[in-house]
Amino acid sequence: MDPEGFQRILRPIRVRNSPVVPTHTTNTFQLLEVEVQREGDVSVRLDNLVEVENESNASVLWSVLSTLNVQSPWIICGDFNCVIVVNERIGAPVRHMEIVDINNYMHGCGMEDVKCVGNLYTWNNKQQGADRVFSKLNRILANAAWQDCYPSAEAWVNGGRKPFKYFTMWKSSRSFNAIVTDAWNTHINGSKMFCVVTKLTKVKFSLKELNKNGFSDIWNYRPSMIIGLNTRYILNFLSQKAKLAWIKAGDENTALFHQSIRSRQVQNQIYSIHDMRGDWKDQSADVSEVFLNYYKMLLGSVHEDKTPIITQVVHTGPVCQDYHKTILIARYTAEEVKAALFSIPGIRAPSPDGFGSFFYKNACHVARSEVIEAVLNVLRNGKLLKEVNHTVVTLIPKTKCPKNVSDFRPISCCNTIYKCITKVLCGRLRQILPDLILENQGGCVHGRYIVHNIMVVQDLVRHYGRKGVKPSCLMKIDLQKAYDTVDWSFLKEMMVALDFPKQFVDLVMECVTTLMFSLIINGSMHGFFKSQRGLRQGEFPSIYLILQTFKLFFDFSGLKANIKKSSIFCHGMVESEVQRVVETSGFTRSSLPFKYLSVPICSKRISTAQCGIFVLPKSVLQIIFKICRAFLWSGQAFSHRPCNISWDNICCDKKSGCLGFRDVSLWNVANLGKYVWALVTKQDNVWIKWVTSVYLKNGDWWEYQPSNSASWYWKQICNTKERLKSVYTKAELEAMSHYSVKQVYQKLTSDRPKVHWDKLVWNRLSTPKHRFIAWLEIQSRL
Repeated sequence: MDPEGFQRILRPIRVRNSPVVPTHTTNTFQLLEVEVQREGDVSVRLDNLVEVENESNASVLWSVLSTLNVQSPWIICGDFNCVIVVNERIGAPVRHMEIVDINNYMHGCGMEDVKCVGNLYTWNNKQQGADRVFSKLNRILANAAWQDCYPSAEAWVNGGRKPFKYFTMWKSSRSFNAIVTDAWNTHINGSKMFCVVTKLTKVKFSLKELNKNGFSDIWNYRPSMIIGLNTRYILNFLSQKAKLAWIKAGDENTALFHQSIRSRQVQNQIYSIHDMRGDWKDQSADVSEVFLNYYKMLLGSVHEDKTPIITQVVHTGPVCQDYHKTILIARYTAEEVKAALFSIPGIRAPSPDGFGSFFYKNACHVARSEVIEAVLNVLRNGKLLKEVNHTVVTLIPKTKCPKNVSDFRPISCCNTIYKCITKVLCGRLRQILPDLILENQGGCVHGRYIVHNIMVVQDLVRHYGRKGVKPSCLMKIDLQKAYDTVDWSFLKEMMVALDFPKQFVDLVMECVTTLMFSLIINGSMHGFFKSQRGLRQGEFPSIYLILQTFKLFFDFSGLKANIKKSSIFCHGMVESEVQRVVETSGFTRSSLPFKYLSVPICSKRISTAQCGIFVLPKSVLQIIFKICRAFLWSGQAFSHRPCNISWDNICCDKKSGCLGFRDVSLWNVANLGKYVWALVTKQDNVWIKWVTSVYLKNGDWWEYQPSNSASWYWKQICNTKERLKSVYTKAELEAMSHYSVKQVYQKLTSDRPKVHWDKLVWNRLSTPKHRFIAWLEIQSRL
């Protein structure tokens, strides 16, 4: 048997972070005898046991095993179809004769049952109530030699059934349309949304049968085993599992897909955890319970002493006007719903029912009209089924070695139909938010850019670390679990105070307050609990007033500052004042640089290790060039192999006889050019107003030269302006209705002469490998 076939048959056997290589295989009665070895480790005999069907087969098996006298490390794994102790079965009695033979064999041959971690019971009779029986039939037996080699080894039993997930490869089946149509056309009585949910359940069972008959076990195919199969099925399946949206259709990247999937599965497995009291839990059921208790506490508790919102204070700012209300309560249309549904990326994680947007796109001829009608019915009537508002939470580790529940980042995966409903609501809300939210908030309004806030902060700290400047203090405050802990009543009171239409407020609150959660732990779904809050993401007296404001903000909304992540940055203040601020706030005193919105903020030039969204340091560019150059000619990130062609003749357009790679330094200039264009066209945002007030002071931006006291990033933008002057006039930039990085980059690289043979080489009539060889031949570098 070839190694690939062996790996496929023994898919339950996994050794973490180390491949197992079979060196010898033999088939005997009910056994697959294999000698395996990890790199740098001892050789182990592994017998994979075929299911023991009856007692007569079991007796023959024990006789065969008893005649073997294996002194080397030896393990036997598989379905023994019997228990070895009474407590390995619940729901039915254990007969004495069932456990005698296997125990006699184990004692006679010195075999021991390897410690089991996870679910104890590996089989059930699929009955309900008092008729249900659970037993442990699958196990691993090991001799003393093997236990001496691996004294801390455990047998991990995966717990729970994997949730259903729709795969686009099913669409390739000839019977797909007929199966979906037959299941969907079932007559159902009830509301439109209830009919859709029920029909989806019927389609799910039909697709499971399709998968079992035509696509079963496709996950275990390897690149060397797909000869003779429909390669498109496997690539489609693996690309969806890997969630690599940038992979182009038709690329045979099975090795890349497997690597991505495997690494993510290993990273996301949770075998043990500290609970909220600090106790260590390493059993599967205990780990699940720890996470459920934590999120029930986090999402299921209510802020009892909440202070009502003062409407008069809210009305001092912008509120909804009549034309805003007209937008929000306008009649919902089928076109809106269809656009929202088809805008959901199919590569995203699926919803709790398993149907991602791919299904609705693949089966649009059958399900589209009913789904759109069901969504419109919810939008117009304001009633939502709990099945539609069921959200699963997947846990992503924040660190390489997470130990506590708080070390995992919860990611909510909502129902696709629910996403469609909320997308329609967000589309309406997006149109009025710019009038209601002040312009210094750039992260939640369409058309504004959060980078402008970063650049303003960068400019505010330009004098920090210098002598002879006025005292200043900057506070960096992080809201603790902002999306998870915001109070629902606060949300409703704010919308009412902002004078939102009652119909719109009720619909939003219906979406928010009917939410039910389940957790995905090690690939299985756990729990089903209701949420009670959360959304799915100078002088000392002045400092004191700020802290009091946050205390009042917490009383209103339930949101509070995260003391561990909040910091104070002081400059030009006497030490006694700094200490008073630190003691009063409870925040940590820090120094520059620090990260704001994931970007390093500093008062001096950005270092190589801290390069951010601005001009990349030359040393960083040189390293990027070196890695790309080495990978092109040797296939490795670092190599000393000489290059056939200079990098300047590679990073240029194909029409100029080059490979078409991007010049990173020019691409960086083209990206920064959007700020130059924004100043030329006088865009309306907070950063433009800031630099106009601080630096330009109504002067001519095109002729402006920065002073020595200007911040380093402002000087770099001025340098970028000089680069653009070489290819653009001021009038040409003013004539641009929108800024295109691609067009500006092409303009910066347009000085190279064109060649006449580019279309001869770069066409679709040859493979990429042959094109590259032809290009080298033309360059006389083959």
